[in-house]
Amino acid sequence: MNGGYAESTMTDLRLRYGMDAPCGGAFLYRLKMLKYGEWYSRLKGVNDAVLSVVENLGMLRDTVVCTVDYTKVPYYGKFNHYVTRSKHERGTSRFYEYATISIVQDGVRLCVYSRPVTLLDTKGDVVRDLIGEVGGAV
Repeated sequence: MNGGYAESTMTDLRLRYGMDAPCGGAFLYRLKMLKYGEWYSRLKGVNDAVLSVVENLGMLRDTVVCTVDYTKVPYYGKFNHYVTRSKHERGTSRFYEYATISIVQDGVRLCVYSRPVTLLDTKGDVVRDLIGEVGGAV
């Protein structure tokens, strides 16, 4: 959903880990073609696959430092239950919002799980969900 994250993650998969991954632009294009239910289902599958790769690389043998980030992507369409509201910026007060949990090691940041955020989600619930998904997958 954010060009920087998509591009850097796809590049990491290709260059750092030798995996066959599309460029960030192709990944985002394919993502935009999906409906929400399909998108969320595939996102969970991708998240689980990333965790599996990370575990196979041995990155989870020792304690790791993780960060949780929230990202807002401006939305200019009609309000719906997948959209959040926030301070007006870039011509809108409506946003698609998502939260990510990343492993940070030796200056390298690897996003291992993400989830959409809705108006009904509290930050505490979102953080618990992210930690639960990561902890339950390994």
